[in-house]
Amino acid sequence: MRYIKFRVWDRQEKKWDSPEEEDVHVDENGKICIPYYDREGTFLYSVDESSRHAVMEYTGLKDKNLKRIYEGDIVKIHAFKINPFVVKFGPFKDKVEGGNREIDSYGWHYHYSDELQFNLRNTEVGNTSVVEVIGNIHEGLQVKQSA
Repeated sequence: MRYIKFRVWDRQEKKWDSPEEEDVHVDENGKICIPYYDREGTFLYSVDESSRHAVMEYTGLKDKNLKRIYEGDIVKIHAFKINPFVVKFGPFKDKVEGGNREIDSYGWHYHYSDELQFNLRNTEVGNTSVVEVIGNIHEGLQVKQSA
């Protein structure tokens, strides 16, 4: 069985949690549950929409330094002058046919602004030998974000 990999940012403790993959599960409502211990040592679960934990999924890709690329990572794409991009999962406008046409897409993408987004598997930027993880959205690296 292949486990989906996650990393978890504990907003309260301001640190990374690394739950064992087999301990992360989906509850009956489809929410991702993350195990953790509270300050008293009680074993608890936090769901993905809690205010305490930010859950980020592994994209299945590695950057040019063989570092895993996760949702929420900030990356530099060395093939572009415009940088940095944030790795996101969800709806986006994918450019096709040499960037002359856009289609509504859903999935992993590099996000610079609402006008500039790329599918992670785009042939121009899908070659991760030109992508480098330079930070993440939780540890203070400031990036331009569109509304």
